[in-house]
Amino acid sequence: KLLGSSVEVLLKSGVKILATLDDVNEENITLSYDEAVVVEGKKKKQMQRTTHTYSFDEIKWTKEYLDYK
Repeated sequence: KLLGSSVEVLLKSGVKILATLDDVNEENITLSYDEAVVVEGKKKKQMQRTTHTYSFDEIKWTKEYLDYK
């Protein structure tokens, strides 16, 4: 239902992630989000798109993120 939309995920470790829901199956979900990464030879961090898969055992809750901008 929410594939391709923005979701807010709270992990059991206490980390909150705002990401795009890419894929869901019976065992895990795949999220993609922008992450600031240090690039060699640059002073500022650059934003890089990161894709990560989380199992349902790691997730406390997931809900739709509503952006009112």
